[in-house]
Amino acid sequence: MKEIYGEGARRIAVFSVPPLGYLPSQRTIGGGIQRNVVVKINDAVRIFNAKLSKQLDSLNQNFQDSKIVYIDVYNPLLDIIVNYQKYGNFNFHFFLFILIYRAFYDKKHSNVQNYHF
Repeated sequence: MKEIYGEGARRIAVFSVPPLGYLPSQRTIGGGIQRNVVVKINDAVRIFNAKLSKQLDSLNQNFQDSKIVYIDVYNPLLDIIVNYQKYGNFNFHFFLFILIYRAFYDKKHSNVQNYHF
C-alpha cells in the first residue's frame, strides 16, 4: 500500500478472497471421493478476510487523504454459488463492475483521470 500510495494512488480498492473451498481444483484435492466443498479452506478465507478488513480500516487512519475500500466478493459469490437458481444466467464481469462502481461512486470526484488501472 505504501508503494502505490507513494506513486500517487488515493482511491484504492482491495477485493476479499472468494470462497476458495468451492473451486473445482480444491474440491478435487481436498473434498474426498465425492468432491465435497472444502470447509476448512473457506473457514481460513473468512478469517483472512476479517483480518484484511480490519487492516484496511487501520490503513485508512494512517493515509487520511486517501480512500481505501474493502470490497467483499466472498459473500455475494457464495450466495450465487449456493443459490444459483435464483440468478439465472450470471455475468461475472458485470458483477465486478457493479462492486467497483459502488465502492468508488462519489459525485464530487467523478473525474476518470483520478483512477489508475
